[in-house]
Amino acid sequence: MKKEEVIPKTQIVIDTNELERIQKKYPSVDYHKIEKQIIDKCKYYSTISQDSLESNFGFENGKKKEFIEVIKDFITLIQHDYKKPKKQTKKEKKESPTLAEGELIEEYGKLEYYDDEDLINKKFPKPQWLIENQIPLGEVGVLAGKRGERKTFYSLYQSICIAAGKECVGDKVGNSKAVLFISEEDSIINLVGRIKLIKKGLGIEKIKLPIKYFTMNNFKLDESSYKKDELLKIIEEFKPSLIVVDSFQRVVSLDVDKDNKEISEFFMDDIIPLSKKYECSWLFIHHLRKGISGSNPPEDLLDEIRGGSELVNISRFVLICSVPKNSKEFMVLNVAKFSYSEKPEPKVISFNNSEEEGLKVEYVGKPEDVLNSAANCARTIKKWLFDNNKNEFRTKELKEASEALGFKKSWIDMGIKFLKESQWVKMEKRGYYVINQEENQKQLC
Repeated sequence: MKKEEVIPKTQIVIDTNELERIQKKYPSVDYHKIEKQIIDKCKYYSTISQDSLESNFGFENGKKKEFIEVIKDFITLIQHDYKKPKKQTKKEKKESPTLAEGELIEEYGKLEYYDDEDLINKKFPKPQWLIENQIPLGEVGVLAGKRGERKTFYSLYQSICIAAGKECVGDKVGNSKAVLFISEEDSIINLVGRIKLIKKGLGIEKIKLPIKYFTMNNFKLDESSYKKDELLKIIEEFKPSLIVVDSFQRVVSLDVDKDNKEISEFFMDDIIPLSKKYECSWLFIHHLRKGISGSNPPEDLLDEIRGGSELVNISRFVLICSVPKNSKEFMVLNVAKFSYSEKPEPKVISFNNSEEEGLKVEYVGKPEDVLNSAANCARTIKKWLFDNNKNEFRTKELKEASEALGFKKSWIDMGIKFLKESQWVKMEKRGYYVINQEENQKQLC
């Protein structure tokens, strides 16, 4: 090896642009591991001669040249100023164990900080929304709920609204944005029916949306694997604004109930850097602890989210779904945490499905108004049927009498559903109901 090819023994500083090129080539490898590998190879190259390469490693013809070219590829990433640190005393090693003898001094970048003058003069951007008052852009959050309380259904609806640029239950959505939906809970066969119903309800069943669905791939986001590498490449190319993961416990190898330290490391080392790099939001579907009741929620809903406290602490927003016991056609959406905005009031959302119109997902009001009003409307319908000596009725005739009943036509639907859920009436066919005779004999309340 020629003398001029040897790296001067001064401090090594990484060319970060070239380092990022290598990182993209091997996306599942930790950034600092790549950096350390580069520095180790350059240190080795700077101290070994061509003769010792051949004598110590016994290169065959041609192999030595290949070896040198590989190392040179790493050298292109380095500004040549490596300096071996001075030998430390035992006392210095004890006080500063990270500066052991022979260890390279590495520069990882500068700390970001602001002084008070910066805060006075600097104009910071306002938070941006994917769905106003639900999902902020570029942040990590959780959508939690009990089993069977429409977590997946609603997250699909949110995703499709974002991809289509459609308003989501009364909340504003900007222009169409790309979405990745990762499901380790359902196969595509289970999802496709829901997707078609939602798109039909939004009137976009024939429109191709910028969404990619990943289902039942059986990989872990906290472990290196070929599948994870493929996902990272897709994120790099597709540039989604939202990544939905259903569910959190299915895509990590750690114990979500105990491993607080590992939960923190997973988000800080893997998820948040990706969120910042690609300016995308992550929404993890998760479960509530057993025992929470949709009609009697605890004082602090965050305490009811399953798992270690770090999951809630790190999340910038937390949404919670619940289904009231006596109003299963409704879902209550609570915003339990917002780090950058005032928490909005809970929403009652209705799910109305029909063959002609698909699935209609709509905001109908506040819980204290809707749930009480549905029961009040149901009682009024009962009285009207009793006064008119009716054992059967059609939705149309009740809506025609809505003004006399004192309720809007939309509330008539809710009152009928309330009666249906309580089994006071049964539907014979669409729009036609019959009163259960044994219930009809009971005293009207």
